[in-house]
Amino acid sequence: MAAVAAVVIAVLATRDDDGREAQAIVVPDVIGLEANEARQRVRAAGLEPEVERAPSGEPRGIVFDQQPAAGTGVAARSAVVLA
Repeated sequence: MAAVAAVVIAVLATRDDDGREAQAIVVPDVIGLEANEARQRVRAAGLEPEVERAPSGEPRGIVFDQQPAAGTGVAARSAVVLA
């Protein structure tokens, strides 16, 4: 059931506002980068970075997680959550 939902979400995420198939953008890998650099790379890809603060073993300001994962195809202007 979860796999079906993931496929449906992936298909919907690649549709534009009129329901036409849109060009999918591949989410860049920004794990390990400083937050400012990660935000710039996400924006340069045509996506919207959202930063969430969370405790980790990484130095402060270093991205240790991102959602969706690097390599995922998403619609333009989709959010990429950085932690």
